[in-house]
Amino acid sequence: MEELKTLFGESSLSYGEFEQKLNEASETIKLANLKSGSYIDKAKYDKLEKGLEDYKTKYAELEANTKGYNELKGQFEDITNKYNDLLGKQELADKMSLIRKSNVSEDFAEFVYSKVNGLTDDKKDFQTALGEYLQEHKQYLNGAKGTYVNLESGGTPPKSANEIMNNLIRRK
Repeated sequence: MEELKTLFGESSLSYGEFEQKLNEASETIKLANLKSGSYIDKAKYDKLEKGLEDYKTKYAELEANTKGYNELKGQFEDITNKYNDLLGKQELADKMSLIRKSNVSEDFAEFVYSKVNGLTDDKKDFQTALGEYLQEHKQYLNGAKGTYVNLESGGTPPKSANEIMNNLIRRK
């Protein structure tokens, strides 16, 4: 009400003068038509304010309850990575054991592993790929004789390393 007194001052105003002064004071005085509903009832405002406080309280509780989440998430990821590493090492050990059981020479075991592992996919497992690879590459098996090719004698392999040495000595 005090704001309206400042508009009138000590004199009376016509409607035009009142409208002009009201427009001039539009930053300090706001009028609303209550029938249009463009106001907020004090009870509704208080209810909304109480609801906001309730949400703030719930948010604070949730924040306190989830405080250690990132730490636990990091620990879980560390454990998962360690498990995957162990699983990978176990898988490698299982594959190397399979290679050794296939009578592959120890000198070539890692080489055969890398070659066969590259041949595996969704359709072909490691054991199948190993069998196929060893069918084509028997030189990696224990007891397999080396396949030396003597190009001077038409591509036939010599019978022994001793024969190669004898041939080299005779040529000089």
